Amino acid sequence: MREEKDKTYPDTPSGMPGVQTLVTLLLDHVNKGNMTLARFVDLTAHEPQRIFRHCWQKAASPAAGTRTSHQSVDMNSPAARLKIAGIASRCGWTPFDA
Repeated sequence: MREEKDKTYPDTPSGMPGVQTLVTLLLDHVNKGNMTLARFVDLTAHEPQRIFRHCWQKAASPAAGTRTSHQSVDMNSPAARLKIAGIASRCGWTPFDA
């Protein structure tokens, strides 16, 4: 809800429309040769850290024993179609519904 997003960081809930589809769409561009994997990593990991450095200064790298998440991707699997029914965002829609 908009009221939640109007609060100041870090009191705002995470997420916004498009976050769920960002990685899928960018990796599709990598597979099609429109973008390198290095550029994908820069856009999704390095650039946000540079932009939001002030928010992450204390959490620049995980402490020993901290649980982190990783995702494996099969770049050879067929592309899945994005459907509104699979969108978890509260907005309830995506411009990429096929």
